[in-house]
Amino acid sequence: MVPLPKICFDDSLILHFPPLTFEIRRLGGHTPACSVVHIPEEKIVFAGDVVIEEKNPGMRDASLRQWIKALEWIETLPVDRVVPGHGEVCGKDVVRRLRDYFQMIRGEMEKLVKQGRKKEEAVAADVFAKLFWADTSRGAYWIQQRKDTFRMGLERAYDEVKGEIR
Repeated sequence: MVPLPKICFDDSLILHFPPLTFEIRRLGGHTPACSVVHIPEEKIVFAGDVVIEEKNPGMRDASLRQWIKALEWIETLPVDRVVPGHGEVCGKDVVRRLRDYFQMIRGEMEKLVKQGRKKEEAVAADVFAKLFWADTSRGAYWIQQRKDTFRMGLERAYDEVKGEIR
């Protein structure tokens, strides 16, 4: 039987276990509940799925606005190491690259929404085709899953942008 949690938090929680401090924050982005743990004394952040070191991180349940904001917050931290949810321990260069990628997607989607494009049209725009990547060695099923996830993320981005522009 899995025990119920004894400690819960809404947005942030700071735990002191001298000599370390664990700053836990819910930032959202990849999913609404994405959280990170910053240990200032060690100059490290355990970023979970807020930082994903791979091409085409899954955006199916993402809020790109939140995700960009979360990545910007991580960039402000005085850390040397970032432990991503997927990939190798890295530096803030990976965080910047991911933020730039999402800002590019949002920017292109904003242009399409302002042009009055319907969701299906916008999501199928050629500009996004160049941003999609899949490891072809993983097989057709995996590639289709990646395409579907990418499309769902673009649909969410469209809805998010459209809601902000109204």
